Amino acid sequence: TKLTLADAVRDVLTKPLDINWIDSLSADFFEIGISAILNDSRRRCVPAESVFELLEEAYKVGRTGPKLKALYAEQLWLRGRLGEASGVLEQMSAPSNIQSKCDALKGAIAFLSGDTEGAIAHYKKGLKASGKSQRAQVEWFQHPATLLYFFALLQVGSTETLKEAEKHVLLIQRNTDHWLTPTAPVLFAVIQQQQSKQTAGAQRFSQYKLSSVGLVALLETYCLHWLQIDDIEAWMSLQLPWQCQQLTTSGYHWLALEMTQLLVSYQPESPFAKQTETLRRKINSIPLVDIVERKEAWERSLDALTALAGPSANEPPPLSLEPTYRLIW
Repeated sequence: TKLTLADAVRDVLTKPLDINWIDSLSADFFEIGISAILNDSRRRCVPAESVFELLEEAYKVGRTGPKLKALYAEQLWLRGRLGEASGVLEQMSAPSNIQSKCDALKGAIAFLSGDTEGAIAHYKKGLKASGKSQRAQVEWFQHPATLLYFFALLQVGSTETLKEAEKHVLLIQRNTDHWLTPTAPVLFAVIQQQQSKQTAGAQRFSQYKLSSVGLVALLETYCLHWLQIDDIEAWMSLQLPWQCQQLTTSGYHWLALEMTQLLVSYQPESPFAKQTETLRRKINSIPLVDIVERKEAWERSLDALTALAGPSANEPPPLSLEPTYRLIW
């Protein structure tokens, strides 16, 4: 793996971690260091509380530029402080490359607040601002908050939104180094199923292994839940407890909430049940578990047959405009 400047700075600043030293850095290296540490924390879901608190203090005293403000809003979202995240975004102005990330964050917060229409509008604005080329749009999906764009499109579930989701997944799947590439096949299967294009194919994911922890795992897990793979309850019981535990200790409370909520839906007596109730009251976001309607196997089969038959299968043939003739004997 190629070592980037951010990786090198992170290693220097965290081995060992010295908050006072980070605080004394020049503005440029402070930004690079804080970003590198918190982005790594988000990717691996490891605690970085003291660095987050340093960023929070820097924001309060006006020491943050647009990039760090966007990072602060992102951290607030993942930590379940949606109102504060929204306030940061509303008060900041940013150049276009950072504004497109802010639009994605606004979309995520609107969606979690129950405003799906507003969320999609923010996402479309951010996608448009990212550029017209496919490469630029795929790059926009590198922003973590764009993950919830797929949830919003699935929740609407119209022909238009499902085709929109399908288009973006196919573009992402062609980029081997994209963070969402591992999730593309299972997400695509959900989109296909929602369009009644696929029934039995989903079972190829029955031995699925999560590719990581955090946002990617969240999307993968919910997709498997919606697909209703074989022995899904046993799979959840095996895969989710350690994910829930790591998310809980990481400080990313919104992520922890949505993962524990899914586990509790299969195991109501889970030790995480009380935590889920407490976090839901505190964060007050919509539950992701309810946004896609799960259907029984026979319902999915019926939908697929209906789709194959076409919309006109039960309609009478159209009247012919050709003249009719009658033989006279």
